[in-house]
Amino acid sequence: MADSIFDQNDETDYLKELTQPGGKFDRSKYSSEDEMYKAIAKGKVHADKTLEGKLQEFDQLREDALRWRNESTSQAKLDDLLTEMKMRKNNDVTDTNVVKPENIDLNKIEDNAVQKAMAAFKQAQQDEQDRQNLAVVESRLRERFGDI
Repeated sequence: MADSIFDQNDETDYLKELTQPGGKFDRSKYSSEDEMYKAIAKGKVHADKTLEGKLQEFDQLREDALRWRNESTSQAKLDDLLTEMKMRKNNDVTDTNVVKPENIDLNKIEDNAVQKAMAAFKQAQQDEQDRQNLAVVESRLRERFGDI
């Protein structure tokens, strides 16, 4: 038995296999050979359309899963930053030994932290988009040239 239907050493007669008694396109089911070939062609067209639809569905599912993972990861990072900021703020309030300079603008610090968090989030999104683009290119190359 061959590893793939595309092996050059494969000498299986697939037409015979399909049209033998009990086969998917059993010759005895058709009034003529022409009718049988038309049925085989119709089956091939439907199979190709179904496969194309399933591949698109799987690609969409993969994109959705990657987007969900990216959003979950980014949200977790933002939550961690927020928790850390709250802990620092609480430490500043409860620590009586710390001398606070009067010229510190907490709004600037918070804005800076938000900007850094957003930059990290955008970078994570860009990295994920780059990974998705690479995956699409790889899948199209495999589709066209097969696995090497």
